[in-house]
Amino acid sequence: MRLRLAVLTALLSTFLVLSAPSASAAPVDAACTIGTTGAVYNPGLLLATQRTTLVGELTTFGTCQSLSDPTLESAITTTALIASLACTAPLVTSVGHTQTINWNNGQTSTLLGTRSTTLLAGVSAVLYTGNVVAGKFAGDTFVFEATVVGNALSCLANPGLTNGAGYTSTLVVTSI
Repeated sequence: MRLRLAVLTALLSTFLVLSAPSASAAPVDAACTIGTTGAVYNPGLLLATQRTTLVGELTTFGTCQSLSDPTLESAITTTALIASLACTAPLVTSVGHTQTINWNNGQTSTLLGTRSTTLLAGVSAVLYTGNVVAGKFAGDTFVFEATVVGNALSCLANPGLTNGAGYTSTLVVTSI
């Protein structure tokens, strides 16, 4: 009986130590999941790299939660950038990229950071990290991730891959 109690106590202690939040873990101010992202490329992406404008990437987050502001329920963000892109470009990085989040309660957050996009066969994986520089949550850090999928066969001929859609977007805003 004593052996069982000792083992149970040791297991419980280990669980509590492993599950306790670390002292360095920053609280999450807002988390948005179940986002959808759509992108429009002009001119369309081809196999060869060319100067392309990402016109109106639109991400809609239908589910946002914030412990510090319970009025936040959803968000919309748009972006535009000009870069040399191709359907097979291994990595495109935009440093100093600015993007604005429009929250459902009328507030905004301006993001400034580095946006990296990996393109392969019509699928782009986006990782955008940096700081909230103005508006709601100013001074916080953020991580935005999205996957946008287009028809890879469109890359073979003009007009190319002109649009894509994705369903795996997430955004996390963390105080520092």
